[in-house]
Amino acid sequence: EYFDGSYDLVKGWIIGTGHTSTAFDFPQKFALNSAMWNGGMNLANLVWMMNGTTPQPAGLIHHTDTRRYAVTFVDNHDTYVTGNINKFTGNVRAAYAFLMGSPGVPCVLLAHWNLHKTDIFNMIAARKAVKLHSESVVTVSSYTSNLYVSTATGLNGSLIVKVGSGSYTPPSGYTLAASGPDYALWIHTNAPV
Repeated sequence: EYFDGSYDLVKGWIIGTGHTSTAFDFPQKFALNSAMWNGGMNLANLVWMMNGTTPQPAGLIHHTDTRRYAVTFVDNHDTYVTGNINKFTGNVRAAYAFLMGSPGVPCVLLAHWNLHKTDIFNMIAARKAVKLHSESVVTVSSYTSNLYVSTATGLNGSLIVKVGSGSYTPPSGYTLAASGPDYALWIHTNAPV
């Protein structure tokens, strides 16, 4: 664990382990915090440019060099503590939708699981159905203050995630897998699950 929002510093820590460890994706966590907070939203903060040109989900997961080492999370044992200024205060289910539709290795906080078990379970099932993995390719198609949309390609299809209050209609052939206030996930599988 390298508790810092700097991509370069966390990447350096991974390199320092000889690429033998994953790392909590604190750059992604801080991007989530700045994109969604209690009563506010600026979903453009969920996107970073890979190599300065290609929009990708923010954090270690934005770059092909580091996404396989990223443990993505909304909160962990350090940040979820009462009074911690880094505790996530936004829409928890929408934040997990972002994680489940992105590369990296998503980590679910037990307290969030206990509060939103059915919703998070459905998101995990959608991710598993298309066999999304830590190095999945992502195409970000929208990133405005009130709408984030991306399509991630897994080994058995693709998953579209929509976060925010903006409207979005998926292409034909996609099935709604999970939805709630300000989030939805649709899947298209290549083979029956």
